[in-house]
Amino acid sequence: IQTYIQRMGYRVVPARTGREALQKARELRPDLITLDVLLPDMDGFRALAALKRDPRTREIPVVFISIVQDEQQGLRLGACAYLQKPLEEERLRAVVRRFLPRAEAAETLSSLPVLLVDDDPDYARLLRGALERVGYRVDVARDGEEALARIAQKRYRLVLLDQKLPGQTGLEVLRRLRAEPAAQDLPIILLSGFAPTEDVEREIEILGAEKFLSKGLSLPELVREIERVLEARESSSKPKAQREGS
Repeated sequence: IQTYIQRMGYRVVPARTGREALQKARELRPDLITLDVLLPDMDGFRALAALKRDPRTREIPVVFISIVQDEQQGLRLGACAYLQKPLEEERLRAVVRRFLPRAEAAETLSSLPVLLVDDDPDYARLLRGALERVGYRVDVARDGEEALARIAQKRYRLVLLDQKLPGQTGLEVLRRLRAEPAAQDLPIILLSGFAPTEDVEREIEILGAEKFLSKGLSLPELVREIERVLEARESSSKPKAQREGS
């Protein structure tokens, strides 16, 4: 299901239990929820009833996708559609387009992966996991050379660049990236365990990095800051008419 919806250009946030789904729905206010009936902690009908009771989530369209054949119960509780497994991709796409008609236009930026450049495998694994849990796809490069090679071959939505890399600093990699046509407008966030000096801050601003974030932030805080940067950048890049109509 995640793969099918991501192919339409949406970012998908998975949840494995009803309680996790309710928590993420309240925090993220998604455009659409797909819900199974058979969940490990509660059935999907109970989860749907909780979503419809909460003013923060009651207006979110919910599509049941389940092997359980009880369409009338799902629709009675407020689901907008009920699909049975095994699921056909085209059937799901048709339902998503019905409730989110701009789905195909949402592609491009939102479906591109994030590139994390960090030579610390433990930190890279933790940050990658935190980003993937909220729906991002993440590639990892261990140094500037690998980052440059990846960007030459593939489009990225954002680069997270560690300030301390083997053989060169993140700032030196940033200079080289800005000299590459494929990376001149690419959003880049620098990460570091140390606060930047005034000279570094000035050069970061000149080179057009989006932000400097501390590795001292907790992973949830860091993910929230990354998402704020992306939302601000992508909102400002939309045509005026699209921003007014969205």
